[in-house]
Amino acid sequence: MPNFPVVDTHVHLWDPARLSYAWLAGEPALNRPQLIDDYRRACGSVPVAQLVFVQCECDPAQSEQEVAWVSEVAARDPRIRGIVAQPPQTTAAWWGTAAAAVAEGLGPERPDFLIAGPHAALA
Repeated sequence: MPNFPVVDTHVHLWDPARLSYAWLAGEPALNRPQLIDDYRRACGSVPVAQLVFVQCECDPAQSEQEVAWVSEVAARDPRIRGIVAQPPQTTAAWWGTAAAAVAEGLGPERPDFLIAGPHAALA
């Protein structure tokens, strides 16, 4: 076990009661909520100081809701320092909406909060 704080750069959280994840239908062992409290329990005594949420392939039409939900979780657990989002499209309008959701959920006290995406090229 490490004796220094860990930065976990790839964390998946999901809640099928809030968002649709079609892929979960084929994964019965995973087809249940995976929440920040589950993550905390799984870490045990490992000192995770910071983490980055990575999108979980929710229905693409719900991508903004996923960002908003994780922003709410991050407001309660400041270890979440970033989101790798799945945009339904790579447009500046979508990124503006996602950034607004984060700003609304976290406020100006968290200017280091990051929104990044696998397809971040904006036209």
